Amino acid sequence: MAGSDADIPDGFCFDFKVGSPHKVGGVTGHWVYKVETRTNLPSYRNRHMTVERRYNDFAWLSHQLVARYPGCIVPPVPDKAITGTIEKVVAGSEPTALVEYRARAMRKFLVRVGAHGQLQTADVLKEFLELPVEDFAKRTAEPLPKKDPLELPLTTRIMREVQGKKGVPSVDQQWIETSAYCAQLQSFLAALRDRFEMVIRKKREQGESSAAVGKAFLKVAEEEELRHKESSLSASLASIGRGIEHSSITFADEADVETTQIAETLTYYVGMCGSVRETVFRLQRLYAYRENMKENISKTTAKRDALPDGDQKVKLNTELQSLEEDLKATEQIVASFQKTLTDELVRFHREKAFDLKQLLSTWVELQKEYSSKHMQGWETLKPPPVSFDPE
Repeated sequence: MAGSDADIPDGFCFDFKVGSPHKVGGVTGHWVYKVETRTNLPSYRNRHMTVERRYNDFAWLSHQLVARYPGCIVPPVPDKAITGTIEKVVAGSEPTALVEYRARAMRKFLVRVGAHGQLQTADVLKEFLELPVEDFAKRTAEPLPKKDPLELPLTTRIMREVQGKKGVPSVDQQWIETSAYCAQLQSFLAALRDRFEMVIRKKREQGESSAAVGKAFLKVAEEEELRHKESSLSASLASIGRGIEHSSITFADEADVETTQIAETLTYYVGMCGSVRETVFRLQRLYAYRENMKENISKTTAKRDALPDGDQKVKLNTELQSLEEDLKATEQIVASFQKTLTDELVRFHREKAFDLKQLLSTWVELQKEYSSKHMQGWETLKPPPVSFDPE
């Protein structure tokens, strides 16, 4: 289905919508989302595409981007198990509200991937956005090639090795400081989000309590009207009841808006800090891999030097030549990873500063807007409450 370039926001290559969540496969099934994409990139056959994807498909795309673009900070997808404060603030444990939250978070993931200079051209992103459900399911089910490691390209071998490494790697002071900063920022943002969510929950609870109080006022007004027709007291009670009910709706609406515009932005940046730390840790593992190669060369050199001239020494010379070539290539991979990550951190800090300043501005404007709505609700009561003289 064709679309026009006017569908794409200025300065972007994509426009994404993720919605219409529905469950397939019964009680034990999974949620599926409709992903609508508009793009002006010439590498796409169609300007407008619509596919259905499940959560695992987004996770697959994220994993593929991490593996294929060393040094890039891949935006986070939401956790599969939505627990803790975000579950409490997104309409309690209501499944529909939770999957709608996840849909918004997965759209944000796609928006940030689509705005990334390198990731936006990824073949795996194109497959994610274009392939029919059946073809994409086959694609995600493809196993890693079962080749002998020595037959794989050096970059693939190294990054596969780095992906699987555990434990504490060799470190560089610059990256220790970067990781420590992101860990602290992640902790502070999580705490800030939790406090915001506490306020949001209180507003939601206040809305529910206000609705109950409003209904109680209206019940009293009804009873008074039955006893005393056209009673001014009945009219005043009903007016107050409607005012409180209006206020309850305003509280609920305010909580919903603050959830999507404040709490979810903070949740995204908690995840982004985690992505930065993971990327830095992969670089540190790459350092460790390089140091292991140097150690291996040193040991092989010592072993060769201890041998007399002969076939075994010739064989080790050939092995050393191969190892040194691999080390040289590894140094280039490390340098490329470092440069990419350095550029990515500049981008991360720039976007973080913009988004968090926007968040603060949004928060202030929301307080003004909803304070005004609460006030307007009381100022427009009809009829207004009147003084009551029991005499």
